[in-house]
Amino acid sequence: MTTALAQWRPVPLQGTFDVIDFAETLRLVGRQQLTGRLHVRFRAYGAHLFVEEGQLVGVGQSEHRSPAMAGDVRNRLEEVCCEMLEAQAGGFEFFPGKPRANPPAERYRVETVLTRARKRLDEWHVLQEAIPSLEMRVHLAASMHGNEVTLDQERWRLLTAVDGRRTLRAIGRLLEFSDFDVCRLVKALLDDGLVELDLQAVAMTTAGREALPKVPAPGMAALESVTPDAVQRTEPEADQDPVPDGNASRRPRRLVRVRSQPDPAPGPLPT
Repeated sequence: MTTALAQWRPVPLQGTFDVIDFAETLRLVGRQQLTGRLHVRFRAYGAHLFVEEGQLVGVGQSEHRSPAMAGDVRNRLEEVCCEMLEAQAGGFEFFPGKPRANPPAERYRVETVLTRARKRLDEWHVLQEAIPSLEMRVHLAASMHGNEVTLDQERWRLLTAVDGRRTLRAIGRLLEFSDFDVCRLVKALLDDGLVELDLQAVAMTTAGREALPKVPAPGMAALESVTPDAVQRTEPEADQDPVPDGNASRRPRRLVRVRSQPDPAPGPLPT
């Protein structure tokens, strides 16, 4: 009897999303206050959600990115849940057991994460209207819409990766941004008039390319053309909003202000 008990292993909870959808699966884990790892998969996409006593504490994707157990946990959780919310196929397995030795820095309620993921999903649908494909290329615009634009670190990083040759997908991989974040940041730069989409290039390469799923650096010449007076780095104000919970680094937010320079007045014609 002792030998038989020693060889016993718990059978993981498992199922398919055509029987119980992703959101209800996650709620079930929360209601039962389970502790362990929930592996979810949909087509070629897969992720691991780590839970303790029914609350989310970490996430890892079955891609090149390392698991997030601190820092950007909340953002990564929302990203995975947004990807899985409309999954009508695929499945899940839950493996009980402590996901980590040290106690988590933050815990997130299942319903809170699902609510934020649905909001992200709605925004994703809006982004698809403005940016229909990740295979589109983006280039710097000839002029801004206004006289001055203030950029945060994320938008500045993306702007410096714009060279007129990289697709949005390539930019995302270069900067390790999710598809959602790339489109969100590019949409903001489009609205400010800093970049433009290369519609002709995407029309020529649409055939055989993958469109956005229905969710289930500027070049050196451009940088050199910016005068010192046109770029002003500003330190965060004393009453600046704190970094969202779950960001262990809590680095101050730096901003870059870009001003458009008026064309010089023409001089007198030579006699």
